[in-house]
Amino acid sequence: MTRTFQGLNTAAVGLLLMASSCQKDELTVVSTATTHTCSKTTFTLNVDSLFDCGPGWPGWPEELHYTICECDTIGFIPVLNSDYEFEHWVIDQGQENVEQHEAVLDTITVESELWLDVEDHEGPEPPHHEHIRILVHTQSCE
Repeated sequence: MTRTFQGLNTAAVGLLLMASSCQKDELTVVSTATTHTCSKTTFTLNVDSLFDCGPGWPGWPEELHYTICECDTIGFIPVLNSDYEFEHWVIDQGQENVEQHEAVLDTITVESELWLDVEDHEGPEPPHHEHIRILVHTQSCE
């Protein structure tokens, strides 16, 4: 009887091992990649400070570059002192240019070339136009 009990015990252990090995065959994948959460970012552009930096060459506009993920939204709020007056934004997104006459630009979601146009009232001369060129690039952020 002892031998039969040992045989049954061995069979039970064998069945348990087989059952546990079947569970080991199941593949569980744990991703360690970080996923990008789409967001909206707004930048305050201190126009006075940007023009104080001075362009590289006379007559060339200031130029800024921003890179965002494809699903992100970017915006710009120009801050002007008393020497400058906001005129408009020129928005080039590969089709016909669009002018926006509101200072806050907060809906850019694709590659764009933006021009912030202001009028400079500094000095005794008549006002003249100044420009800040902003290039927005997009990249995949999967």
